[in-house]
Amino acid sequence: MNPFPGGGESEGGELPLAPFLDIIFILLIFVLVSTRMVDERLLPVDLPSSESGQESVDDRKVILIYLEAEKARIPSLDLDMELAGIRAGLQEVCTENPMFKIRASRDVPLQSFVELTDSLRGCGSVQLMVRRP
Repeated sequence: MNPFPGGGESEGGELPLAPFLDIIFILLIFVLVSTRMVDERLLPVDLPSSESGQESVDDRKVILIYLEAEKARIPSLDLDMELAGIRAGLQEVCTENPMFKIRASRDVPLQSFVELTDSLRGCGSVQLMVRRP
């Protein structure tokens, strides 16, 4: 006895594609309606020149400092010194008003970082950058 009335064999295991296409079409319409279309128009701008501007970062000397637990390493100057004496060691370099980039590992205590920044500000440096480890 056949449990399915209507007799005959089943059509196979195929799924009807029409409902899936309807869903994809509705999702496509939703995405198109919900996104903003930005009309980017570029305006030509003539920037004025200045005689008394600040020097750009690219013109300055950039010194990279690797901070460790109790000392600082500066490869460009071949310096490897304790944090307590870094102000005296960089006094000559600070007269050129360089930019310092500080790179410290995650295990460096915050107090060491504060001591280094205090020493750099004490010798006259006002621009510091901190990089991720």
